[in-house]
Amino acid sequence: MKRSLRPFLVTLCVTPLALLAAGCSSVAPTQQDVLVNAARSLSGTKSVQLDGTVQVSVTQRRRTENWSAELHGGISKPAVSLAGSVDTGRRTYPFALRVAARTLYAQLHGTWYSAPLGELKRESVAASGKQRSLFGKLRTLFAAEDIAAHAFRGTVTRGPELDGAETWQWRGTVDPEGALAMAAKYGGDDAKLTPEKRGETLDVLEQLAHVCRITVVAGGDGKPRRIELEVEADRQQVAALGRAAREARAVDVGAVHAKLRLDLTHWNEPVHAAAPPGARPLGQLLSGMFSG
Repeated sequence: MKRSLRPFLVTLCVTPLALLAAGCSSVAPTQQDVLVNAARSLSGTKSVQLDGTVQVSVTQRRRTENWSAELHGGISKPAVSLAGSVDTGRRTYPFALRVAARTLYAQLHGTWYSAPLGELKRESVAASGKQRSLFGKLRTLFAAEDIAAHAFRGTVTRGPELDGAETWQWRGTVDPEGALAMAAKYGGDDAKLTPEKRGETLDVLEQLAHVCRITVVAGGDGKPRRIELEVEADRQQVAALGRAAREARAVDVGAVHAKLRLDLTHWNEPVHAAAPPGARPLGQLLSGMFSG
């Protein structure tokens, strides 16, 4: 009897391990897995193609305003080539962005402007006060897992097939208490709040959690294939958010509908960008915008 049971017991023990090894991709990832891997893929990739759209509808005093925007192109470490437009419902404004030969190029109103990336980096460092140290970068990586696990709440399910890959889909929103806890833990002195200010911020986050939905669709390799942000708020929800944010003008808004979608494809494929001829200094554009 004992000898006859041995093959059965061996099979009983080995089968789960074999199934795990053969079909580990069928095991649903956690919220933390999806969000952290998506962030790491975006920050660590050589290149990615993106197609983004934004649609916004705001009803105010019996009138609805609609506007939309789109952005298409590729981003890589040495080169960026993006083109898009903003449609206000009355007029469409095309634009383009390129990075080539360590120079940023921006096209607005049909004119190209440029600025060396080194110059922009120096200005950014001067504005922030200092460059991030190696310890600071490592701290950010460790914090990412903590933030992904506690600053959001949602569920992971099977997602649609995108970019030729089967996917997992995380859909959720902000966790108000968790987000404040993570801000206090990793935000430094800037994130320190008085009890009164913390209460106000918590009220805003709670109202946002009711109307905001975030979706991240990722492949089995962890790379995000789609990121969506949706806001659906009726008059009562807009009013509640306005009261929490101490924004009196929100009472005039009847409803807000907004959706941002970003599709990410062609990971680690080359992106080509050429410097446009005749570009003017970017400072000319900025001085014109802020000269009044």
